[in-house]
Amino acid sequence: MELQRMGTMAAVQCTEALGEPRPAAMEGGHQVMESLQAAVGEYAARLHHLFHDSVQDARLPDALRVAQYHVNMTEMSVELARLRPETRLEHGASATLLRGIRDSAAVLLKASASAREDRGAIDMGRLLEQFETGYQHFKSTVLEAGSTGEMPPRRMAAVLEYGSALRRMCNQASKATAYLDRYLDTASTRGGDAGAPEPALATTGREG
Repeated sequence: MELQRMGTMAAVQCTEALGEPRPAAMEGGHQVMESLQAAVGEYAARLHHLFHDSVQDARLPDALRVAQYHVNMTEMSVELARLRPETRLEHGASATLLRGIRDSAAVLLKASASAREDRGAIDMGRLLEQFETGYQHFKSTVLEAGSTGEMPPRRMAAVLEYGSALRRMCNQASKATAYLDRYLDTASTRGGDAGAPEPALATTGREG
């Protein structure tokens, strides 16, 4: 399933972005994801014109949403790479909480890269709630550090922007997983899509 492969590629890149990513590598991966999204769009249009299947047509918007969410995830990886040099916090509550939300994001991304049958009892909604709780604590702590002079204003702004990009990445990963699950559910209820093969997306330099 090519959408699943896109999801794995996006999750791997985003996980790399949580460490010490190379901006050029993140930008290259984002461009690859945009090209794959274009292939999905062309495939959807081709299906519509070839089969004139109302059930299939109803499913295709979910496929397009999934591809867009994957693109958005890698766009945020580019932002994380850009901001990383300005967000190296070594000590204090802000540093601890930043590590915490990175760890929560890594868990969520790992789950998003897994097929539903491999996720088992893992609840993506619950993982997103856990991230959000940590994020709100992180945000308030960083704002307090800035207001008391513990953190310079420029550093505070960069750290908050980094956290916001991380939050958006997790939201997009959660949405991609939900819509992909729904897309696959509708395929299984109609016994698959005979005569409608999945698109063969071009091989890229980044494999998930």
